[in-house]
Amino acid sequence: MIERLIRYCQHDLWSVQVEHLTGFRQFGVKLLRLGLVAASEFRESFLSIRATSLVYTTLLSQIGSAH
Repeated sequence: MIERLIRYCQHDLWSVQVEHLTGFRQFGVKLLRLGLVAASEFRESFLSIRATSLVYTTLLSQIGSAH
């Protein structure tokens, strides 16, 4: 069951032609797509911030040990 849900969110959701859906189904697919994109963007930006902080920490520790 979980494998089906993951497959749907990763592939099937994006291959659905929204124009052919009606009412609530069209709204649901659009909302789910929006949620997945937002979560992905949040995760990627969070990882970018974390990577940047690690770079600064490393640089500062190197500068501090040089003195």
